Order: sequence, then C-alpha cells, then structure tokens
Amino acid sequence: MIIATAGHIDHGKTSLVKALTQIDTDRLPEEKKRGISIEPGFAHLRVNDEISLDFVDVPGHEKFIHQMLCGAYACDHLLLIVAADDGVMPQTLEHLAIVSLLSAQGATLVITKVDRVDPSRVMAVQVQAQALLVNAGFAGAASFAVSSVTGEGISKLNAHLKDLGLSHCARTSQDSALCRFLIDRVFTLPGSGTVVTGTLMAGTLEIADELVLMPQNLRSKIRRLHRHHENITKVVSGERCAVNLTQVQTSEIQRGDWLVSEDLARASSSMTLELKLLPHEQQVLKHGTSVHFHHGALDVLGKIFIPPSTPATIPPTIPLIPIEPIVVQLKLATARFAVHGDRFIIRDQSAQRTLGGGRVIDPLAENFRRAPQRKVVRQALALNTPEASLRALLHDMPFGVDLNWVSSLFALRLEDVVALLPEGVWCPSVSPKAMTALKTEFLDHHALKIQEVLRVFHQQHPTWVGMNAATCLSQLKSPWAPEVLDAVLQSWTQSGWLVVQGNKVRLQAHQAQEPVLDAKMWQEVRGAMQKAQPLMPSVRELSLELHRSIHLLRDFLNRYAQRDDLIKVTSERFATPALMLEFAKHAQSLAQSQPNGLFNAAQFRDVSGVGRTLAIEILECLDRLRVTLRLGNERRFLGYEKIPILRSVS
Repeated sequence: MIIATAGHIDHGKTSLVKALTQIDTDRLPEEKKRGISIEPGFAHLRVNDEISLDFVDVPGHEKFIHQMLCGAYACDHLLLIVAADDGVMPQTLEHLAIVSLLSAQGATLVITKVDRVDPSRVMAVQVQAQALLVNAGFAGAASFAVSSVTGEGISKLNAHLKDLGLSHCARTSQDSALCRFLIDRVFTLPGSGTVVTGTLMAGTLEIADELVLMPQNLRSKIRRLHRHHENITKVVSGERCAVNLTQVQTSEIQRGDWLVSEDLARASSSMTLELKLLPHEQQVLKHGTSVHFHHGALDVLGKIFIPPSTPATIPPTIPLIPIEPIVVQLKLATARFAVHGDRFIIRDQSAQRTLGGGRVIDPLAENFRRAPQRKVVRQALALNTPEASLRALLHDMPFGVDLNWVSSLFALRLEDVVALLPEGVWCPSVSPKAMTALKTEFLDHHALKIQEVLRVFHQQHPTWVGMNAATCLSQLKSPWAPEVLDAVLQSWTQSGWLVVQGNKVRLQAHQAQEPVLDAKMWQEVRGAMQKAQPLMPSVRELSLELHRSIHLLRDFLNRYAQRDDLIKVTSERFATPALMLEFAKHAQSLAQSQPNGLFNAAQFRDVSGVGRTLAIEILECLDRLRVTLRLGNERRFLGYEKIPILRSVS
C-alpha cells in the first residue's frame, strides 16, 4: 500500500514520516541545508512478513508542485497534514485538489504540532480540514492529532495505518494485465549499472523479464529486483521497487518514462482526455490553450483543443468539487506513453496554477476517417469499464473493432479482451495480429451489399465467371486487414451463397454463359502464346497473328483472365499462369543469389531473357500478385506458394 503525504510547507510532513518509520526522507544535501523537501522522499513501515506500507513524502513548497505531483501520482491513500498553529494554507488546498483528481482511494487527516497550541485550536483546525476532505470526496476520513516532538498521537496513527495496510485491497486484478512500470528515479549504482525506481502500475515483474523503455522504444532486461533493502525475485502490481536494468544507459532514461510489455510498446503525441476543471478556475477554456501536462512522473508542455460540441464557458460551483467533466484533445510536442484510465493533472503554461485533471480515455487518439466514427469512439471510451466501452464500440462501428487496438488502449492481454465479447459477435481467429470483432447483424448487412454488387455484375457480364474478389470487397470501403477479408469470404462461402474461384467471386446461382466459339479461340490463343514464350505478345500482336478482331480478342482475353486461365499483366498483355510461375521462379533464384535478398529490374531482365519494358511490366504484375515487394528501385521476393492462381500450376 502506497501512502502519500500532502500539505503546506513546514507543516511537519517529513518529521511525521520519520516518527512513523524511523527513516529520514530528506536525502539530498540541499534538503538538509535548507530544511525543506525538494524531491519526493521514500520510506517504508513493515506491517508483517508479507505486508508493508510505502510512504512517499512530497515537497510542500509551491515552487515544487511538479515534484509533489510526481510523488503523489500512484498513491493508494492520502495523509493530509495540517499544522495546528498555521491551519489550512494555500498548498493544503492545492495538494488536496490535486489528490482528489488522482488515484487515492481514501484519506487520513493528521493535525501536527499540537504541542504548540491549546486543544480548542486543534479542534477548530480539525473541523475546517475535515470539511475540505468531505468536499474533495474523502468523506469519513479518520482524524488524528499528533506531535512529532513529544510523540503524542503517533502510536494511534501508526496502529491506524497498519490496520489500513491489513485491510487494503491490493490491485490483484491488475496482476494479469500487461506490465507497466512507472519510473520516478534513475541512477547508476557502482558494480550494478543502471537502476530505476518506481511503481508497478499493472502486471508483474520477475528477474530476466524483457521489457521496453517507452517512449524511447529501447529494449531492456531485468538483472535484479530490490525492495526495502532486500533482493527479491518478483514484484506484483501496486508495489514500489528498484529495478536493475541491462542494455540501457542511465543517460537514455528520464523520470516519467515507462517500462512496459512488448505488446504495449507504442506512444502517441495526441490523446483524448476527460477533463475536470477545478471550480476556482472559472475562466474560459480557450481552444489551443497551452498547459503543463502531468502524467505519472512526467511534466510536459502540450495544447488543449476543445471539440466543437463542448461548452466554451465553465459555470461556477462549490469550492473543491470539480465540475462535470468535458472531453478535450491534447496535442504534445513529442510522443508519450499512456493507457486508458490513467490519471493526469494540468497546470497553466506558467506552472503557477492547477487548472484541473481527470483521466486519459484514448491514449492513441487515432484520426478515424469519418467524423461520426470519431465521436462514437470518444463516447464509448468515456465509459467506466473496458467491457462497457467494448460493447458500445461494437454497437456503433459497422466494420467492427480491432481487438489489438482495444488490448493496447486498456493494457489488457488479447485473450482477456476476447473474453469480454458479448454474444452475437463474429470474431474469426485469423492471427494474433489481425483480430477483429463485429456484430453478426453488421456482417449480414455487408453480405447483402456484396450480393447486390455481384448481382449487377453478373447481369452486365453474363459470360464472365465472376468478379475480382479485391474489386468486389473494395465496394465495402472497409478498413479490414487482408487476413480479416479472407475470413469474411470464408464465412460467406460456408453460408452457401458465395463461391470463390481463385481470386474471383460469384453468386452460387450464377453460371457463366460461355460463347460457342470460345473453346476454339482459346486453343488458338494458347498456341500463339506458347509459341512466343518467353515473350508475351500484346493484344495487337495476337490479333495480327490469329487474324482476329482486336476488340473481339480483347473481350475474350479479359473474360478468360476472370476464369484464372490467364493472368492480366497489363491492359495489353496477358500470360498463362505457367509462364508467370516461371518468371516467379526467376525472381526467387535471383533473390537467393543476392547477399541482401534484393534485386533490381535490370538484373531480372538479364535472367528472364525479356526486354527491359516487358521485365518491368512483369515485375509490376508480380508485385500485384504479392509474389514480390517493391522497395524503392529494388524488390524482395515474398513467395508464390500462397498465390492460388500460381499454386494450381506449381
């Protein structure tokens, strides 16, 4: 359990933590010299062999609010400390407002320095501070009056905190999630190398785990784990620890970076936020306002952009109770890492005032093509649970939901996302990298559209076997990956109304009306093509060779290309699958002979025995068939075994 202090400077936070734990959290020489906390300090109190309390002592000076935010971000419980002689002060209010917007699940009020005042003053300060806690959402907070000098009340407070530790519900539900470790300190330890300290927000850590440092996207490995002066083998979510890393240097890491699982190795400079402005910030929130964005241990400048439907003015409300949240866009100068539900605080550009805070609802903020789709995503992700968000997305997104995207947004394992799917959802198991789920009613709607497309096509081309599958499916204007498109076709084929022949599709009821003279013409065309190999005669050359009408011949060749008897290389050249297979094998052998596996058009021309123009046309056709992949002026061989029209003759 992580407990953070909060309160005005010189109200006795560090002294109280020392009285509770016997650990002085002021470790810097400047802190000793000036007698104030500058950076967050850390201490611990063991409850029993399995449970301990981790204290984060934050600075109280107004100039070090950014340090306070760093320390208080991941706390489970708040110790609001108010000196009996001073009472509530400016940083008491600001610290409490900040913590009310962060992750603390409860609070305890501690009135310090009671040895300096009479009991009536203690009572008055206690009543005032408790009212503030109630308004900030911490109703029922326990209260203690203590003196770190005389020891008065310390034992009762100690017992109360230990009871909290015993009853604290650890974030066990996060242990199975993808790993996210928030870094708040980094240093070099002689004999060990790079060491970072921080809080494990989700997942587990074990020695030898491989993680990715974000947003730098650097891979690292855990050499050792250290907690409370002891070497350990495992850390669970919600615990603080030190991590000894390999493969990265101290200079490559900054406070506010994250160590994450490989599946979470992504960052974005655009995020969608659910923002609550504090009531005393009643100014108009302008479009494009520059702010300090505090997330985890990070402090970075960004700009807030307000969607057109958001009210421009903020009505006043009760002090310390945040107003209703609004959804805004955040643009950062550099890409950063975040997860749906992460808490944040924003301060004004001069870092003098805390404006508000809230939670990240879309850490990637993808620019969806259609404006209604962007609105649907914002509204769905503003819901409270991953399951509710997923249901809303499935309900309103006709092309379904990319489950890998959902997994990344919520930092959940893919199998856990699949387990959240409701009934009536189609989710093909095509590959871990292409998992899409959509409601069956949407799949049926798309099927009706494709049926109409094919019906019209068959009416216009009764002699053609079918329509090119890619051309047909493009009518849906879907964002689906090729693997998902293949699964859709397979599903419709199994339904019985669709037939797939090579790269052509047709309705089950359609039968091509083959002209009587086609068989004879095919014999003539095939003979002429075989005679010209390895060259490919153009339509005009075939017309002259066979003494056939060029228009009649072109129509015939296009129809036979639909039947997979021919491959359309260009609008004027056609080849048999057997000939294209020979060219694919030339590309394969050429690629295998190159050290880097890449070859150019001139090299292909030399091994294939055709002219440069025809070589380029053949390579472009192989690119379309996905036999080769063009990379600038060179190409990489991908393979032909999975190409149906080539596999049939190989």
